Amino acid sequence: MKFKRYLAGFALAAGIPMSASAAIVTLDGEWFDVKYDDAIVGMWGTPVLVGNELKFFPTQFKANSVTTTGTNAQDFEASTIALSIIAEDGYFISGADLAEGGDYFKFGGARSNVTVSGELRITSTSGPGGTVVDGIDSTPSFPFAATSPFISSPWTAAASVDLGGQATSANVTIQNLLAAWSFNDTSGAGTFQGAFVEKKNVILSVGVAPIPEPATWAMMATGGILLGFGLRRSRS
Repeated sequence: MKFKRYLAGFALAAGIPMSASAAIVTLDGEWFDVKYDDAIVGMWGTPVLVGNELKFFPTQFKANSVTTTGTNAQDFEASTIALSIIAEDGYFISGADLAEGGDYFKFGGARSNVTVSGELRITSTSGPGGTVVDGIDSTPSFPFAATSPFISSPWTAAASVDLGGQATSANVTIQNLLAAWSFNDTSGAGTFQGAFVEKKNVILSVGVAPIPEPATWAMMATGGILLGFGLRRSRS
């Protein structure tokens, strides 16, 4: 088991540029371990592992724009976190679900807006599964509804990936994109416009299940054969 963890750690390190001060951090869980490079945490903040959930609570992941008459402003923030997930002995990784949330506001006219986007990607590094990708869909969807000046409204976003196999290890990346923009030319409504969007929580729920014992596989195969035989008899 330890040898497998070391291999996963080296694989993660090999795929990510590292500085001299970078270190691979390991979070030990009940059903799986998570490894990540602390040099690329960036705007995500330090994650914590609770049960099968990896939780982030960002405090600096935000985009904002402010304009006056005759000016335009845009702010675009992007960040991706890479994780290596290694199942404990006797378990496999079936997929992952992502839930995110934060708040936003827009003020000064209809030409200010925000958006949230990104993707969840999982790649099996042992066993079947390949690579599965799902886009992060936000609610409310684009365009975000107007808000009262300086009164924030919540948003949520979600994604889900299914490996469809019995991978004992996998690499996961979560890409997040936040954008805020304001266009305030002389025909705009008012002399002051702005938009703000912030990510405040991210929860990655990893799907895990016990690997069936050989006897269980045999029982399942026998059951399938008997079921097929019974269906054939009922049709004859």
